[in-house]
Amino acid sequence: MKKLFFLGQIFFGLALVPTLFAIDATSKVTAVTVFNDRAVVERVSQVSLPVGESSVMISDIPLNVDRDTIRVSGVGSAKFSILGIDYRNKPISDSVSARANEISSKIENLQRQNESFNGQLQQIEIQRKLLKNIKLDASAGGSNSRPRNAIEMKEILDFVGKMGASLNQDVASVNLKIKSNDKEIAVLNRELIEINPGTFSNLALVVSVNSKIETRADLKVEYQISGARWRPTYNLYSTSTGDSVDLTLDSYGVISQQTGEDWQDVELTLSTARPALGIDRPEAYPLNLNIADVVALGGIPRRVNAKMLAPMAFDAATSAATSAR
Repeated sequence: MKKLFFLGQIFFGLALVPTLFAIDATSKVTAVTVFNDRAVVERVSQVSLPVGESSVMISDIPLNVDRDTIRVSGVGSAKFSILGIDYRNKPISDSVSARANEISSKIENLQRQNESFNGQLQQIEIQRKLLKNIKLDASAGGSNSRPRNAIEMKEILDFVGKMGASLNQDVASVNLKIKSNDKEIAVLNRELIEINPGTFSNLALVVSVNSKIETRADLKVEYQISGARWRPTYNLYSTSTGDSVDLTLDSYGVISQQTGEDWQDVELTLSTARPALGIDRPEAYPLNLNIADVVALGGIPRRVNAKMLAPMAFDAATSAATSAR
């Protein structure tokens, strides 16, 4: 049975303590809470911690996370401490870069093939126009032309028909090849987007830990990420039985996300709350108070309109002014 040890939230921005061992680790999304404009994601990374200080690099964090919201906690079979966390942009690996170049090359070849196929379609269209221009009536020709007899006209019609059918088959075959290439290009483009062959592919989160004995630990990383939202939708059904009508209301939550993460087999929660974007203190605006130079006149300040006073105060001030006279 696992025991819970040092699980305090570690706030982002603490300096790393020099470490002796570096551990490369991966993580899996285990729970997601979706709000109307973002999501809170929990990832778990299972690692084996050696004795002493070490650093765990979790290198599959998306780049578009809100880095001010990153929190790390841990559960282990023995006591260990989380000393601090840091992050860095992880350069794209050579293998990913090679695969991206391979995909780009395939896309270019398929596009060149489609250009060649389009050229074939243009040649076929020219041949179609030539068939249409074949004159069946010899009288439309020059002085050496002669009327076609029935056998000759039949031969010409058969030729035009066979050539037209052959050209139609060629058009269908070429269009089928273009369609197949377009589908393959779409698949390759999706793969190219997924591996994200940019300057950096992921955020590498470095967690500095210290363990007195070798420990099997689960590190939980929590953060907010944009690109996720959900909305409610409803279906209303009615069934009539005689004079009565029964209504059934089904409610659903439609979720959309473009975070770049895989949310398969996760614990999913939909929330109507609006979490704060940060914990920054509010801006304090100054309030300036000016003391006016007031000269009393009959018990009423010169710069104060007597009609603006409360009725009781106005009556008292008027009485005082009358007594003074």
